[in-house]
Amino acid sequence: MKKRSVLIAIAPYKGHKRIKCRNYYFWRGSIEPNRRE
Repeated sequence: MKKRSVLIAIAPYKGHKRIKCRNYYFWRGSIEPNRRE
């Protein structure tokens, strides 16, 4: 599942921030709920 994390990580840089914005933050919150940012 590393490919998915990479796609989500580069999503905002590619210009899909509007669509992946929620998924990006949601994914980060799920992986590191203690680390906010």
